[in-house]
Amino acid sequence: MTLMHAVIVGSSAAALSALESFRARDRESPVTVVSAEAGAPYSRVLLPYYLRGRLTRDGLFIRRRGYWAEMGARTILGVAAERVDASAGRLELADGRRLGFDRLLLATGSRPTRPRIPGLDGPGIHHLWTLEDAGRLDRAFRPGARLLVVGAGFVALQAAWAARRRGLHVTVLELEERILPRVLDDAGAELLRRRILEHGVEVHTCCCTESVEQGAGGQLCVCAAGIGELAADVVVVAAGVRPNDELLRDCCTPGAPGIPVTATMETALAGVFAAGDVACGPVAGGGPPRIHALWPTAVEQGKVAGANL
Repeated sequence: MTLMHAVIVGSSAAALSALESFRARDRESPVTVVSAEAGAPYSRVLLPYYLRGRLTRDGLFIRRRGYWAEMGARTILGVAAERVDASAGRLELADGRRLGFDRLLLATGSRPTRPRIPGLDGPGIHHLWTLEDAGRLDRAFRPGARLLVVGAGFVALQAAWAARRRGLHVTVLELEERILPRVLDDAGAELLRRRILEHGVEVHTCCCTESVEQGAGGQLCVCAAGIGELAADVVVVAAGVRPNDELLRDCCTPGAPGIPVTATMETALAGVFAAGDVACGPVAGGGPPRIHALWPTAVEQGKVAGANL
C-alpha cells in the first residue's frame, strides 16, 4: 500500500467521522489533525444542556482521553489554518508552520453571524457556539439578571430557555414575523410562542434591533424599533451562522456561502475535500446544492469524505 499523508482541518462531527472512516480502511498512512480549538472534542448541540445544569462540563466531551493516539493521529490544536496551496500540497498555519499533504479535508464548520448593529461588539455581548462561550454565559447567568436574546432560532430559544430555568428575566427580539422562521409555519410558531410566554419569556417579533449602548456598571441599553429602550445585563446574539469557507473562497460560488463538493465530498481541487457545515453539497432527490448544517449530516458527510481521502 502506498502511504498518503492526510490532513484534516477541524475537530468536530465531520472531522471525527472522517478520521474514523479513513482509519477503518487505512491504519498505516500518517494523519494530522489541525484545529483552532485547543481542547478535546465536544458536542456543540449539548451546550444549552450544560447551561441548564443538566450536564456537567465533562459530559460535553464526545471522545475519551487518548482518542487521538488510538486513531494514530498527530494533532496540532489551538492553531488555525490560514491558507491552502493545493498545487504544492501545502497547508499554512497561523503560527507560521507549513504542512505538506497528499489529501486534505476541510471540516472547519461555521461561526455565528454578527449583525451590523452599532455596539454589538462590546462587553456583555455573547454567542452560544463554543465551549468558551458556554463558560462565559454560565458565569453571567445570575438569578435576577436581565437577558436579551437577538434572534429566535434554535440556538436563541435554547439559550433563552436555559436562562429562564436559572432565574433570569428573558426577552427575545426577532426580526422576522415569527419565531423559528425557517422551521415552523405560522400556526406552529404561534403554538410555540404561547408556550414560551407561559414560562415567562417575553417575545417580540417583527422587531429590528437598532443599537446597543454601554451604561454604568456594565448595564446595557438595547434600542429596538417599535419598542424603544430595553435594559439588559447580558445580550446573546443568535442570528444565524455562516460557514468558515475562507480557506477555499476562490472555489466558492460568488455570493453563495460554502465550499461546493461532489457526492464524494471532493472540491474543485483534486485531493481536497470538505464536509460538515462548510460544505455545499448535493441534495437527495435533486435540487440545487446547499449547506446541510445538521450534526447527523456532518457525521455522514465525514464518513464519505474519510472513505475517499
